[in-house]
Amino acid sequence: HQRNWQKNAAVARYIDCSMFREENKAIDLGISGIIPSPKIRLCVEEPYLAAEDGESRKVHSVDMGRKNNDSLDTLSSMAKSHPHLLLSPIEMVDRFFPKLSREQYTTQVLEISGNEYYTATFIHPETNEKFSSGIGRELKLESHKGRLIPPLHLSHVEVIDGKVCYTSASRASHAAAARFIDCMILRECQNREKYDADFANLRLCLEDPYMDEAQGNSQVVNYDDLLKSHHKHKGFKFWTNICLDKPHLLLRCRLTLRNFLHYKYDGFASFLDAYDTKSLDDNNEWFTSTFSHSILNEAFDSGL
Repeated sequence: HQRNWQKNAAVARYIDCSMFREENKAIDLGISGIIPSPKIRLCVEEPYLAAEDGESRKVHSVDMGRKNNDSLDTLSSMAKSHPHLLLSPIEMVDRFFPKLSREQYTTQVLEISGNEYYTATFIHPETNEKFSSGIGRELKLESHKGRLIPPLHLSHVEVIDGKVCYTSASRASHAAAARFIDCMILRECQNREKYDADFANLRLCLEDPYMDEAQGNSQVVNYDDLLKSHHKHKGFKFWTNICLDKPHLLLRCRLTLRNFLHYKYDGFASFLDAYDTKSLDDNNEWFTSTFSHSILNEAFDSGL
């Protein structure tokens, strides 16, 4: 799925085969003490002695994917063993369906008060069941590389014609993936009691998950109440709040700025900031920059 993972996976296969060959050579020569433990094998596939053996086995490993990886076999097991994946719903779905096409996500543009919003639908690649964007719910999980920034529950949301809408197609798609994950985990649990006991704290959306498509189609959601709950988690409106409550965020100025503008101006942050950077010498070793705030109509030069 990602190039660096593919490279690491190829090297892992090489390491497994190299250790396997060293082990067999040691046995042939009667040498002891260098035979590695099977516990340090890196890949699911069996290692092999010669290149032709590897070629003959390729056809058998095509579908090994998630079926041979217990921790990725179900979304509920993924949520338990790798909860950080919940912080980026699309990435979690991609791991569950390794060959998933982006065509499984469809988006629709809706307009309110002259502003464009997006709602999305995720189509189950095996059953064609459709899951619409939900309202993100706060997760009490440690931050992790690859997480959605800002998190889904801090995104600006509008409900238009009964559809949950976000300020970008990407966030709407994450919200649709989140709805799918919630519903599939409930179905894997087979009953609501087990789901509530084991996964209530890992639910991604404020809407209740449902057991089947018919239940989903008949579900009535009180979005007025859900939006009130959602707005309780809106982000900082004043820099003073950040200084008092999250001072460590100030160490990453640009990221904090982007998040702050996103919260303060209800999600329309993409056009709020612009940088003009200039070189101060011919060798391009010293630079200064100006940050322009389009709403305040004010520019701020680099500080020490």
